[in-house]
Amino acid sequence: MKQKIITGILLFFFVIALVLGISIVKRGTEKEVNASVHIVQELPSEETDILLDESGTRGYVHGVWGFGRNLSERSNILEQEPGCGVRTGNRTNKNLKILSFGKWARIMEQERDTGEVEMSENPFSLFPALEKLEVEEGNPYLKSEQGILYEVDPGNGNVRSVYGCMIGKKGSVKILDGTRSLGAGAFYGCHQITSVTIPGSLEKIYPGALENMKGCEKYEVDKANPNYTSVDGVLYTKNKEKVIAYPLGKNGGR
Repeated sequence: MKQKIITGILLFFFVIALVLGISIVKRGTEKEVNASVHIVQELPSEETDILLDESGTRGYVHGVWGFGRNLSERSNILEQEPGCGVRTGNRTNKNLKILSFGKWARIMEQERDTGEVEMSENPFSLFPALEKLEVEEGNPYLKSEQGILYEVDPGNGNVRSVYGCMIGKKGSVKILDGTRSLGAGAFYGCHQITSVTIPGSLEKIYPGALENMKGCEKYEVDKANPNYTSVDGVLYTKNKEKVIAYPLGKNGGR
C-alpha cells in the first residue's frame, strides 16, 4: 500500500513536470519568433497583416496566414507556404514610420486584379508619417526603391509594377526601367512629389495612379515609350488624343 502511494505521488509530480516543460518550450518558441521580427502587437483590424513593435513606429508585414495571430502555431514560419499577401487594413496610423515586408510578403493575384480595377487610393495613404519602406532580403516578389514599393516577377526578377509610394515622398520620381504598369492609386495623394519620369517600358496606368498630386509640376516620358508621351509636362497617350494626367502644380497650380 505504501509503495502504491509513493508511486502515485511520483507519477503525479512527473506529469506536472512534463506539463511545465511543454509550456516552457512553447513560450520559448513564441519568444524566439517574436525576437526574430521584434513584434509585440497587432494593428486593431481584422483586415490587416501588419504587426507593430513596442514603440508602435515600426511595422512588419509577414505574408503568412496566421502568423502573428497565434504564434504558438507558427514555430517556424519559413516552413509555411506564403498565403496572405499585403493587406494594409483600413485604419489610419499616424505613428508608423518604418514598414518592413517579410520574406513571404507579396501581392496576391486576387489582390492585384481587384485593386487595379476598383481601388483609387494609395495603399500607404493610411500612414502619413511613413518614412521608409523595407523588403526583407530573399523576398522574390517585392522590391523597395526610394520610398516606392514595386512588385517583381519571381520568375526572372524583373520589375512588374508600382504597388504604392510613401505619402510623404518629396522631389522628383524616376520610375524604374522595366516597370510595365502603375497600380491603382500608386501615387495618389503624394503632394510633395514635383515630377514623375515614366520609362519606355510602361504599358498601362491604372485608375488613380497619378491623381491628387498637388505639388507635381510635370510628367516626363522616355521617348522610346510606344504608349505615352508628354507635352509641356502634361501626360498624353502616344497619339496625343487623350490626356492621361495633368500636373496639378504646373504654373503654380493655376
